[in-house]
Amino acid sequence: MSLLPLETINVFRDTVDKIIDIYGFEVELYIPEPATVEQRESLDVYMEKPDDKEHYKAPIVTKVFIEWQPDIKRLRRLGIFTEDNLPIVCWLKNIPEITRNAYIRVPIQYQKNEWGSDEFELVDCLVKNTYNAVVVTAWSIAPRRK
Repeated sequence: MSLLPLETINVFRDTVDKIIDIYGFEVELYIPEPATVEQRESLDVYMEKPDDKEHYKAPIVTKVFIEWQPDIKRLRRLGIFTEDNLPIVCWLKNIPEITRNAYIRVPIQYQKNEWGSDEFELVDCLVKNTYNAVVVTAWSIAPRRK
């Protein structure tokens, strides 16, 4: 049994997508492909690390809204409790293929120079109070190690 009708959930999703279109900025989103058996077998200790182009789909240009330094009270409302370090929160449009280990490439004019990287990996999905459908997806992101 659904708490909200599907039409209402779709309206919420469209509204969130429009808000991110207005306030967000464009990034390239790289989503990992599922590895085949041959790819998994070829990855052993002595092999070179394969190129990222082999394991990621073609980039998707989308818009995101990033909170570089969120407030501790705002994080508590999202259900995130931290002690020392504050995560970077990234709000994405509704793209169902997004998984952990995907990464985004942020243009240099939108980021701080603290990290020394323009690529940020999607580390943890921050979804709160989903009853029967996900309306908005936020991700905790971290600088990507190459």
